[in-house]
This record gives sequence, C-alpha cells and structure tokens, in this order.
Amino acid sequence: MRSLPELRTARLALRPLRADDLDTVHALLVLPDVRRYLCDDRVLTRDECAAIVQGALDDAAAHGWGLWVLSPPGHDDEVIGLCGLRSTDQAGTPEILYALHPSKMGRGFATEAARAVLRDAFTRLGLARVLGMTDPPNLDSRRVMDRLGFSPLPPRMGPAGTPQVCAELTAESWRRTQHA
Repeated sequence: MRSLPELRTARLALRPLRADDLDTVHALLVLPDVRRYLCDDRVLTRDECAAIVQGALDDAAAHGWGLWVLSPPGHDDEVIGLCGLRSTDQAGTPEILYALHPSKMGRGFATEAARAVLRDAFTRLGLARVLGMTDPPNLDSRRVMDRLGFSPLPPRMGPAGTPQVCAELTAESWRRTQHA
C-alpha cells in the first residue's frame, strides 16, 4: 500500500486527501462555479462525492497518485481546493484534476498546485505522461494546461457524452521546461 507525500509550494500546503475530508470535498464540488465544468454542472450527492474520495484513496494505494487538499501554509483548516491525479481509461496514464474555491480562482493557485503534483508525478512516480481534459468553454482550465506545457491531443467525448479538449504533458517535455 502506497501513500502520498505532503507537498509544498511558495503559497500552498498540499496534504493527501483523507476519508474524513468527505464533507469538505462535497461542499467544494457543489459550488456552482466549481461544478460547472468539473461535474457537468450537476449537484453531486454526498454518496457521489464519497465515491470520488474513495476512488482517490484507491488510486493512492494502488498507483501512488491521488488527490491533495490545498491550504495556505500553516492554515490546514482553511481548505481552498483540491488538486491531483485520477485514473483514466488509459491504463497507467492519469489525468490532472484541480478545483478551487471561487474566492481563490484567477490567482495562479491551480497552476501552482498542478506544478507540484506534476513534479511528484514525473520524479517520485516516474510517470511517462499525464493527461489533461476539460470542457471546450472552460478557458481558465485550458490556460492552466497551456501554462504547464501540455500539448493538444484530438478531442474526445467525455463521460456525459459532451466533447472534451484533451492534452498531454510528457515527462520529457516537462524536464525540458524545468531546465529552460
């Protein structure tokens, strides 16, 4: 059984998601500005959020990736979002995921947290690539992927039958940008 390390950035403390974070995850994912794209604008039930939390815990145990809770350093009780990797239908290739409280959007926190998660993915885990997917109108998420160096892939249909913008970041590309 594997566990996720704690990660730090200049402005964020990322701690591994725990089962007792369910209420926090549910409160975040039902916010209109968060669920619009991440949840296909559906208000998720507590049970659906429990499945997301359990999926992240299962991913951590099986693969060493999962979700982190984002807080300002030294303020663990102030959760401002989530970031991490989740399994996809492409075995061995996870997808990056980020969700921020609306009061924290537009300040670079998603990019900062995702950089920390990607560093972990390509160094500790030795992954070859990570996927990024979002709804076409989610320009904020597309800009985050661009800032991180993701390259476009052909669009695909998402779980709700809607088209998704797809991209990938390879370990080789990530290493080049780290040394540029």
